[in-house]
Formats: sequence, C-alpha cells, structure tokens
Amino acid sequence: MPWSKKRDGQWVLPYRSTIACIIRQGPAKSVPNDKTIALGFLTVDSESRGVFEERWDVQLMFSVADALFHPLRLYLEIQNQNEPAAP
Repeated sequence: MPWSKKRDGQWVLPYRSTIACIIRQGPAKSVPNDKTIALGFLTVDSESRGVFEERWDVQLMFSVADALFHPLRLYLEIQNQNEPAAP
C-alpha cells in the first residue's frame, strides 16, 4: 500500500489535489441523444496543492473525457461480447 493508514485524523492519501469529470457522450447538435450514457470518470491527482487552474483545466479535462467516450465504449462492447453467457 503506497500510503499509511489513517492516524489521528491526518490526511493519508498520496495526493493533495484532484480534478475529476465524467466520461460520457458529449452534447452535439447533430446527434440527438435522449439518454446520457456514463462510462466512468477521468481523474487526475497531484501530490501538491493548488496545481489545477480552473480557467484551463476544466475544459481540458472535459475535452479529454469526451474524446475517450467512443474508444472506451467500443472496447467495453468488445469485452462484453467475449464474456461467456451466464447460466
């Protein structure tokens, strides 16, 4: 385990800052989407405080997460096709 157990209310995780966003189908006018499909979350952690800049990092994270949606969805579909059927 890369970090120690909680002692006396101290922060025990190896990071101090994190930013996260959902991996989902991004909104698009050309693709009407009745239902949002969420595949997971993209997170970036840092050992330092105050390293994320809201002005730049929020849009960057959403862009990367949106770009991951289609390849990740295809990967999950292929993975699910190769799983044996439940009895």
